[in-house]
Amino acid sequence: MMTQENGSYKIPINVFTSIYQTLLSKGPIDINISKSVHSLDRVYVSFYTKPLETTGIPNKIKQAIYLKEFNYFFSPAVQNDPFCRYQASTDVTRIGLKLGSLNFPDSPLTSNSLCYYYLSKVHPETSISLKEYHTTKFISVFDLERAGASWDILARGIDTNNKNLSLIVEFPTDASKPQYVHVVMQNELMINIFNTHVDILE
Repeated sequence: MMTQENGSYKIPINVFTSIYQTLLSKGPIDINISKSVHSLDRVYVSFYTKPLETTGIPNKIKQAIYLKEFNYFFSPAVQNDPFCRYQASTDVTRIGLKLGSLNFPDSPLTSNSLCYYYLSKVHPETSISLKEYHTTKFISVFDLERAGASWDILARGIDTNNKNLSLIVEFPTDASKPQYVHVVMQNELMINIFNTHVDILE
């Protein structure tokens, strides 16, 4: 929404940055995803593993739900089960963001169900059912906007300039790890329109 302030018009625009990275670590994953912006609003995290190349009927069922690479999100909680049923023993151990000395959320998310709760809280209109989420639509979202900030308030997110932002993920030791992680960061770009010039603040 455009607003007028100090003799200029301010127009906020949402910008999305995508990071796709191969995972090589077998232990806890600590990935630097730093992006210097004045207002980072949300971070979305999903995982991906290539479907198994096999002729077995159960695995054909798995591949039937596979449509394309970015429509199949790896879920740690359905490993080692031919019928894609939820397995608490391989559920995600912890996932969270770290910005300097700050953690988002304050305590890391420690299960698929908790990640789903945060997703439905940020996006109550989501069409992903809990069953789909546990099997092929696992995605975690971190909302960094100030609590209670109105949609027409500028710079609702956190300032990440000159700060180190990292993603912390840990799976059970006996669980298979995903091959790739996909991170999408949503930040606010501000366009200031003056009588004589235009400033762009990211």
